[in-house]
Amino acid sequence: MNFFFARQDESTVALLLLLTLGALVARTAAGNGSPIGEQPPGDSALPDYRVDLNRAAEAEFQVLPGIGRGLARKIVQLRTRLGAFRGVDQLLEVNGIGPKKLQTIRDSVIIHHQGSESCTAEKH
Repeated sequence: MNFFFARQDESTVALLLLLTLGALVARTAAGNGSPIGEQPPGDSALPDYRVDLNRAAEAEFQVLPGIGRGLARKIVQLRTRLGAFRGVDQLLEVNGIGPKKLQTIRDSVIIHHQGSESCTAEKH
């Protein structure tokens, strides 16, 4: 019996741990890993990770700032209804995502175009 997390929360925590571990392994394998506390100035502890609006599961959306379980579910529902996202601005159709929240997450999402291997990251 787990007293700390509900079953749904366990999968979210597991995903976040895997993403963090993968980022740290990739960073170390690239030769730019450094001990904790000895990080070069201006260097991020994690590589540039972006959530693909057309492929992400609900748990992945929850990594984005200000996106909880409810908004993540609404994003997936909108994607299902649309078939696929064509632009990041379509997130404004999600009740609970306004211009300010969209601006906050814009640089953290990409769109994989169905039927191709190309992705786009919209710049504002």
